[in-house]
Amino acid sequence: MTVESILSEAMAKHRTGNLDGAETLYKEILSIDPGDPDVLNLLGVLSLQCDRLEEAGQLIRRAINVDPTIAEYHYNLAEVLRSQGEADAAQKSYRQSLELNPQLEIAKDHLASLTQSVPGVPMADRHPLKRFEVVQAVIDRIKAKTYLEIGIDSGESFVNISAERKYGVDPVPTSELINRLLQNVGISFFKYASVGSNGAIQIALNATNTLPGNMPVNEISEFYYETSDLFFAQHAPLLFKDKPVDLAFVDGLHTYQQTYLDVANALDFLSQTGVILMHGCNPPKEASAFPAPSWKTAAKMHIPGWDGRWCGDVWKSIVRLRATRGDLRVFVLDCDFGIGVVYKGQPEGTLDISIPDIENLTYADLQKNRERILNLKPQDYLYEFLRTKC
Repeated sequence: MTVESILSEAMAKHRTGNLDGAETLYKEILSIDPGDPDVLNLLGVLSLQCDRLEEAGQLIRRAINVDPTIAEYHYNLAEVLRSQGEADAAQKSYRQSLELNPQLEIAKDHLASLTQSVPGVPMADRHPLKRFEVVQAVIDRIKAKTYLEIGIDSGESFVNISAERKYGVDPVPTSELINRLLQNVGISFFKYASVGSNGAIQIALNATNTLPGNMPVNEISEFYYETSDLFFAQHAPLLFKDKPVDLAFVDGLHTYQQTYLDVANALDFLSQTGVILMHGCNPPKEASAFPAPSWKTAAKMHIPGWDGRWCGDVWKSIVRLRATRGDLRVFVLDCDFGIGVVYKGQPEGTLDISIPDIENLTYADLQKNRERILNLKPQDYLYEFLRTKC
């Protein structure tokens, strides 16, 4: 076999999660050409995925020494340094990658996220955290392997998240997400054909054997276009039987009942040290908290003060968790419309309110007791929380 064919096979194994097979082939190539920078970099990425951080750093540095002009090499080194807790060095490598490729969006995002966690950065210089930055910070700290996202929509969070195994659930595929994914691969073959007599269509797609430089490399990334209820009933028991969810991000239907149900279902498959994050828990005004089945429905209701920002009544699910679950610690970070944080542990405090009374809560009730009801924390509390997670 030629080196090119060995590399092609190695990368295919790498993409499909056969890390042992990929590692063997990468090392075979390096026995022929010890200075191949692409292979050194890929083997470094693989070592990072296996949590062999020292080895990963050595391999990627060797790749950079051979060819220092590749932005992705510097980005990957930054990921290693970040995992090692070397914040200053990681920032330097992220910036180097952006000097070489200013369009490397994931490097921008991870650099911005890392800046927030560096002691001594003035508050005035800290931007409001985005939801995927909070998600990634928690993943990095708890070394989460399995990530579940309920409500992927256009993929703003999902495609920016780096984790070994990613699962996304949404009832409706969006063309924006699909187009974004397809822009990152070289398509070499595409066909579609009808299957059977019921009008079903089968789609086949092949892509070139290249790892996208501006998207996280994952062992598994799977999308399930169905309701979260169906996903938890049919797929979750098999998917998470041996590898439970380490971090779940609930950003689906922004209604109190469905959000609470999604959190309750996610808890059934959560690892002992796992974390659930929830979006839209701190609506900024009454119009954004108006109960509705969906954003589209809310947009058509001519709600006074409507400006397109909508959280629904997700905040009530925080109230219910704090009122009924003495085995969970629950708080809300005051950033990106409120990021709820739920994990197993002793609660800071509970709420004395019945489920029927929760149903009758209004935005006025939230407004009067926002900090107490939500256990609301400033966004910088994220880093205090992360320091408690080993």
